[in-house]
Amino acid sequence: MNFSFKIYLIIWICVNLYCARVNKAQNTDLLALKNFVYTDYLKQEAAKKNLVISNTVLSDGQVETVINASNFDIVARYDFNTRVQSNDIIWDIGFERFKVSTNSGTTSIGLGGSCYTGKTDFGSVSNSSTNCPNSSFQVDTANVQVNVGNNISGSQATTFGLPYIGSPVMRDWYDYKIGELTPSNKVYIVRSSDSFNYYKVQIRSYYNTAGTSGYITFWWKQIPY
Repeated sequence: MNFSFKIYLIIWICVNLYCARVNKAQNTDLLALKNFVYTDYLKQEAAKKNLVISNTVLSDGQVETVINASNFDIVARYDFNTRVQSNDIIWDIGFERFKVSTNSGTTSIGLGGSCYTGKTDFGSVSNSSTNCPNSSFQVDTANVQVNVGNNISGSQATTFGLPYIGSPVMRDWYDYKIGELTPSNKVYIVRSSDSFNYYKVQIRSYYNTAGTSGYITFWWKQIPY
């Protein structure tokens, strides 16, 4: 039983208990409230499903995944092993709009993490140990600053807004210019939630074909340590 369901269940029980104590006229309004609570719960649950739009196998075992991360309140969590969205504790990488998280640290109970390889050529990263030994991986934290611009050299330029929970490494996967996010093409390595597997990741786009933001296209491939 997930957390959101528990909250809705508590509200449902409280409303029903109160309904038993009031007159018929009041019950009409409370019935409408019950229906609203239940309908809202169904909408929230539906929004969590089918967020993985496609998985396309490219050359040499490389996969291109498109995921709908446009919802401001829902983290679209992806499991590399099954190539599907995950709503339980087994997942590897998550997206909420431009925010990226791994199954680690403050975000979740997993043993994952992320590391920047220092490269932008996806094909040049062949293993983790050369580019990202385990000591280089960072777990998620609760004070990641929003990235609003990189300078020409690629180093951080400006931040704004409240910190968020997520990967401190993958916060600069994009460059921000006049309301548009453009991928920086940085290649990261994400460690799986059980810490046994490694995946190189490169985010390729933040928009779908209609130009709607929050639709993440990323390349990934499992690599040896």
